[in-house]
Amino acid sequence: MRFNFCLAFFLLTVFCSSALAENFTKGDITVESPWVQKSDTGEKRAEGFALIHNGGFNADRLVSITSDISDHVVIHETIKQYGKVKMQKLKEPLTIEPNGYLELKPGDYHFMFFNCQDELRDGEFVPAVLHFEKNGDVKINFAIEIKDDKPDNP
Repeated sequence: MRFNFCLAFFLLTVFCSSALAENFTKGDITVESPWVQKSDTGEKRAEGFALIHNGGFNADRLVSITSDISDHVVIHETIKQYGKVKMQKLKEPLTIEPNGYLELKPGDYHFMFFNCQDELRDGEFVPAVLHFEKNGDVKINFAIEIKDDKPDNP
């Protein structure tokens, strides 16, 4: 039990990088500190991240995501294969175990927003709806964070 608490505390501190990010709860599901960043490929895409907690006694599945800012949004997985990194759309919903966490983070599972219609501005928000199998729709706002292109070491 202590390990779960420590793990949850660690994950929360990782995902609380934005002071503007909020938590969103419906039923047993809490979406913690969702944030989005513009893709560094130069295309009109963005990547979204969050920590999702299922506080219930039954597993639930994250089925899909929708947002008015994008033509379509999919749940992606980053895969390393043959020395290369690629992203692919998930074929099956992601399961969140009872009292478990699902972490969507850079380099792993994430939301991919395609053909974003508006310019993403630091400090603003992207509204979206996460669709869960058992807990239904959870309306959230992703805090927009713009990458700092400056290197860490001058």
